[in-house]
Amino acid sequence: MKLLLTKFGFKKLLNVGVSQHLSIDSSVRVQMSNLMAFLAILANIQYSILSWFFDAPGKETIVTINIIFALLISVSYLLNLNARYMTAKIYLMMVIPLPVFFATWFYLGPEPGTHYFFLVFAMMPFVAFSYNHRYIIFAFFIINMFVYLYFEFFALPKDLSGSDFYSAAATELLRFMSIVSCIFHIALIMIYFLRIVYLNQEELIRNNIHKDRIFSILAHDLKGPIGIMSTYLTVLIDTNQNDKNLVFGLKELRKNATQGFLVLENLLDWVRTDSGKIIFSPEKINISDIVLNIRDLLSIQASEKQIVWEIQIPEDCYEVCDERMTSTIFRNIISNAIKYSPYKGMIKIFYEKQTNHWSLIIEDFGIGMDTDRLQQIVSREKLVSIYGTAGEKGTGLGLVVSLDLIREQGGNFILQSEKGIGTKFTIQLPNRN
Repeated sequence: MKLLLTKFGFKKLLNVGVSQHLSIDSSVRVQMSNLMAFLAILANIQYSILSWFFDAPGKETIVTINIIFALLISVSYLLNLNARYMTAKIYLMMVIPLPVFFATWFYLGPEPGTHYFFLVFAMMPFVAFSYNHRYIIFAFFIINMFVYLYFEFFALPKDLSGSDFYSAAATELLRFMSIVSCIFHIALIMIYFLRIVYLNQEELIRNNIHKDRIFSILAHDLKGPIGIMSTYLTVLIDTNQNDKNLVFGLKELRKNATQGFLVLENLLDWVRTDSGKIIFSPEKINISDIVLNIRDLLSIQASEKQIVWEIQIPEDCYEVCDERMTSTIFRNIISNAIKYSPYKGMIKIFYEKQTNHWSLIIEDFGIGMDTDRLQQIVSREKLVSIYGTAGEKGTGLGLVVSLDLIREQGGNFILQSEKGIGTKFTIQLPNRN
């Protein structure tokens, strides 16, 4: 098919109006409208030849009408060329059926089977318009189906006398050619549409492969060096305590390295969750150890604000959950608590056990949130990160990832906050012990 498109110049004709700024779906719709216009022009020429060959009554008028409408149909190419895509499609859906309607109504009647083309016209909106225009699709579908049913079951045949055009043999041949032509047009449109879908799927597969390679590089070739950098910076800080300026600079570097590492972790977790590649692996873990490790990891950010910790979790607190997911959830929520806490603020972390679930409550006494932002988080609308109390920037990705990972574990969350008072985030995960 590619060879035919290139050899006979169909490819240029099908791509009239297609430009780089169009999305894949929009480009396909433009190509489909161009294809339908081309097939409609061919059909008009075909029936002009048949009408003349079989000496149809009023054949001169039929040929004239078909030529006029072939020219009118070609106007859709000019509309697409001028980026008036929606106008071109609506114009086509209205103009293409008209010559068939006039020829069937005034001259041919239902006997030759030209009204079968209204079944083709009823299908065209489904490939020309996107789902967003479903009401337009439905309207054109109903109109064309109504016209077809009228001619098939209610229209009276024309006077059969005075022309060989209405002989039984000629009528049956025309009916047969109409059926074959309709099936051919539908098949050609569907084959081309399937071809485009196939090519788009191939492109999406290639893009996904490239995306996976990029994130694989991030996970293995970038994540490791950033983690090692943070470790060596800690060693340098411990061995150069006498040089205050150097220690200050090294701490800033370590803070940025840690922040970069956390953002990279969140990005990778978000990609795994979004692509469905994250694996839930529950095991028995110590909740107290996880929280204390996170506190140590975020110690630089907390110490700069002189955050006071109040952690009430039993040392022998064991729960069955996914360690990586749970650590990510806790880390992001605690990091946000630090970010929005004031200088010398307090963060409370405590554990509760209920019948069906256990909870980790993380409470800060910082800037809090207004009702609108609370609603954004609860309803999972687009989250925009706001600056922390020390001007810390964020991406908003950590909270998105945390909510997804809570859901992946079959858990829930309760968010309570008041502007200027603070925020209380309750993470609820099911009992699996």
